Amino acid sequence: MKKSTHVLGIAGSISLLLVLGVFLAMMGPLVTWAGEAWTIYDWTFGNQALQATANGGMITAFILTIIAAVVILLSLAFSWGKGSHKFAGFFYMVGAVLAIIAGVLLFLGKQMIGDFLPGQASYSLSYGAILAASLNIVGGLISGIFGFLAFKK
Repeated sequence: MKKSTHVLGIAGSISLLLVLGVFLAMMGPLVTWAGEAWTIYDWTFGNQALQATANGGMITAFILTIIAAVVILLSLAFSWGKGSHKFAGFFYMVGAVLAIIAGVLLFLGKQMIGDFLPGQASYSLSYGAILAASLNIVGGLISGIFGFLAFKK
């Protein structure tokens, strides 16, 4: 195998781990509001106890993250094997776009759920959303850069 094959596979593995880390980061709070912290999963699937309804933006970010992880995993399989590196590079770029869009949606979580919080309380974006969005964007950037380099060859 060529050295570039290893670099592409390692970069894809790192990108996949970062995107999969988003699912752990989603257990962290999306917003802190009136002394309470509501997780991203509360706003993705809804939580009757907290009276949090499922939010379309959070559902979209969750689904885009799942699709990005699957696409990056598929391209990872092609980058390690004897398959076409241009094909793997194309799928790395597709996964990167999906991950970056999901990361931007997670950064905008405060604005998306703002109308669903009861009252006019002061609330702020919390570390769970910042970490999940950052992992998605960094994983997408790594995937996109190495995908572009592989596709360019």
